[in-house]
Amino acid sequence: MHLTTDSDQNANANPSPTPEEQEMNKTLQEALSCTTCTPTPAKPAFYADLAAGIYNPTRDPPFTRHHQKSDDAVSPLEAVPVYMEPGYGCLVTEAQRERYWELVAREREDEVDMGMGLEDENEDAELYARYKVDYHIHHHYLARCGVLTLCRNVEEMHELRKWRWRLDAVDGRGETRKGLKMRRWGWPGDENRSMMLQTALWRRRWRGRQERVEEAGIKWMGIMEERRKQREKMRVKVKVRVYCWKNGGKNLVREVEMDHFDAL
Repeated sequence: MHLTTDSDQNANANPSPTPEEQEMNKTLQEALSCTTCTPTPAKPAFYADLAAGIYNPTRDPPFTRHHQKSDDAVSPLEAVPVYMEPGYGCLVTEAQRERYWELVAREREDEVDMGMGLEDENEDAELYARYKVDYHIHHHYLARCGVLTLCRNVEEMHELRKWRWRLDAVDGRGETRKGLKMRRWGWPGDENRSMMLQTALWRRRWRGRQERVEEAGIKWMGIMEERRKQREKMRVKVKVRVYCWKNGGKNLVREVEMDHFDAL
């Protein structure tokens, strides 16, 4: 993660951070104080993300959130416009900056203790340690705004997972993973355990998610009650007379009283 200095922050200070920037700062604080997640991205995935431009430690944020590739079949008028995305570094506090580098140092020490650090690859080892910390932060962010946030309960999460497997089979990508069975908690193409980590974070937030669903239900009930009152105000009684022509004259068949609602 590219963390700005205090002078950079003062020069580019934003007096009114956007809601997205505030959400990203909350994500950063949550990830830096998290002690339950144990993300262990493999080194091949680290090198692959570097080569593909998905991860860039000098970028803010270091992980891209939109992986849309250019498509010649898409009209330029319909292409998603490129815009500058806010990053974590613009709102980072001094305490958060110190905690970030403390975690990077800890990851580096753990790697050396396990005999994984190579003395002739100190630069790569330091970068890999940063990658693991940024990976953790990135998935806390995805847990707040990723596709799993659309799932209100476990049943909907399983439906999403099964739909991803069916989509994977239709696209033909499943043929490259022969022998891989659809596990209860498995996701297609999740060699880097990204979706597994997001699922774990999603399950930990079930209580807050249930509270938001209940709050939304209460708000919807209020909206429906307000609409009912509006319809009552607009309701008027009208009489409809039905005639028929008989013996050369107009004869009343019946008179019906009906409710009529004026357009709002």
